[in-house]
Amino acid sequence: MAENKSEANVHGPRRPVRAEVGDGPFPAAVECNGFTFTGAISGVDGSGKVVSPLCSEQTARAFENLERVLTANGQRMAHVLRCTIYLTDPRDAKDVDKALEAAFSESPPAISMVEVNGLRDGRKIAVEAVAARPQEGKDVYDFMG
Repeated sequence: MAENKSEANVHGPRRPVRAEVGDGPFPAAVECNGFTFTGAISGVDGSGKVVSPLCSEQTARAFENLERVLTANGQRMAHVLRCTIYLTDPRDAKDVDKALEAAFSESPPAISMVEVNGLRDGRKIAVEAVAARPQEGKDVYDFMG
């Protein structure tokens, strides 16, 4: 346990990103040093209810929710560098691939897809993302150089 605030935030100041993408008490994402780290974002409505029993519809809503989170933080889907997909049934991977192509048509991020034993409340998919905030006057891909 950190003894003081400077030890607790050794990576710099953290700023929570709030967006109406579910019913949990935690922020949808946190920004630190120009990077936005989302929590698990699912195919749920603003009250946290799963939008459909179909993975394809949950996936489409999960990416809409991801876009809401990024927009709330002044970012776009093109700023996403890495995306991790948690999927309960690997047979749904083709539907997820289609949704990924649609969501990231401008600039696809690195993708990892992980099969999980289960997600809560009938969720079939959850998405986590890392996005970079471009420096003023630079493209998102120029942030490292």
